Amino acid sequence: MPGTGRGFSRDLVLSLQRTLGNGAVTRLLQATGRVVQRDVGFEFEASLRTARPTPPLTPQEKSNRNLLPETNTKAAVPRLHGGVGATMQSLAKFDKIVKGPHYTLEADESFAGGSNGEFVTSLPAFPETSAGRGALKSTMKDITALAAHLSRPAVHEASSLVGVGKAALNAPTDASIIAESFGPLRANPQSTVAISLEAIPALIQEMTAKQVTESEKDFRKREPGKKALGGQLLGTNALTPAPGQADTGLATFSANPPVGLALPLPPNFGSDKLTGLLGVVVSYLKSADTANAQSYVKGIAPLMARTSFWAMFERLPVAEKTYLRQNNGAPFATLALGSAGVAGAVPVLRGGISTPNPADRYKLSGVTRQLWLEQMTQGVDLLSTVGFAAHFGVAPTHADAKEFESMGKLGPKFETVGKGSENGEDAAPIFELRRMQKDVPYTDWLPLALGVFDFVKMLNKGKTGHYKPKKR
Repeated sequence: MPGTGRGFSRDLVLSLQRTLGNGAVTRLLQATGRVVQRDVGFEFEASLRTARPTPPLTPQEKSNRNLLPETNTKAAVPRLHGGVGATMQSLAKFDKIVKGPHYTLEADESFAGGSNGEFVTSLPAFPETSAGRGALKSTMKDITALAAHLSRPAVHEASSLVGVGKAALNAPTDASIIAESFGPLRANPQSTVAISLEAIPALIQEMTAKQVTESEKDFRKREPGKKALGGQLLGTNALTPAPGQADTGLATFSANPPVGLALPLPPNFGSDKLTGLLGVVVSYLKSADTANAQSYVKGIAPLMARTSFWAMFERLPVAEKTYLRQNNGAPFATLALGSAGVAGAVPVLRGGISTPNPADRYKLSGVTRQLWLEQMTQGVDLLSTVGFAAHFGVAPTHADAKEFESMGKLGPKFETVGKGSENGEDAAPIFELRRMQKDVPYTDWLPLALGVFDFVKMLNKGKTGHYKPKKR
């Protein structure tokens, strides 16, 4: 799709210039920086301990793992059997251990402290084509081969992994970095997919628990998809009812639209795009509507938008978005709040976030529901580092702005998928499936990945069906 070189379509930039002005758009382009392409990609957080010994492990330490210290902190830990001054330290997030033709084995932070290992498919990701599927299958075979090798309980130095699953050292990685395994590898997968707004309700339904109106027969057909795509989602989670709440909210709003607006409700209001966007927005609002503190901000998003919400709003049909952004976005806020059944003057994160300093629990309370929704129509996503920083006048490196991590990080990045959509564009926003099933054995990673790929491709073509794990 023609663009400006940073993932912005020309039509989108022109629209934003009319809405925000040239200066604001220029600042946004500069702030967004390089955006990555991700059609379909995967991460498999594996049961590995990763660390950097200094100097390299001795033969005695390699043969007797009981001699190695725990590395559940970021600090270097003394090695009692490695010689004078010998230490071992957990790796930093994203530190590379080895790389394959289209993947890396890298470090990730462990909830238990220290660092574990994660297999990550590399960029560019796998487009929704036969060639893309073939590349994904080949990559998953390489990852599976390396995972099988690492399933032997041992301390594996990076240098010993070269050639397994076509792995190579990732210069300037220290060849003595270790990945310690304790048995057959299992992983918690996550997938990043480009999914059209129109297909969001179908994706959510496949991920979530049995619906009240759903027969046992129908649920059994999609049970593999619920297990794979939403294995960690509880039956009462906020994502499950979101599409239905969006439908009900649109019907109520259309029957009783706000009065006193310059423009009337457009004909055929309630496009499939708006329904899809509204479903995700409602899931955020409902998930965050708790008195409990969130462990981290992105915990409110089992289906997490990597593309900014303001960019998704810009993809709505012209008549709809023009109507909804009147009065600084008040009609859109009314629609979303009514659909979710929540009040607008309350912070999005009603219970705050867990922080080392209890005084910081409500530090993001300036992002109210009303403000987030209204700003979404004006080219700003306050639930993103860039959007928060721009609105509140802080640097993107400010601690508060960094709380949003990867939420909306891809800015206006879309991918070309499917056969086209309502406004004639083949563009889909990018989402991360963050509640997939846990503890998947490495022998099941390939069929899971191919199943997700085929399912997303099917949805983006406007077809109906269910997720099925596939080995071919």
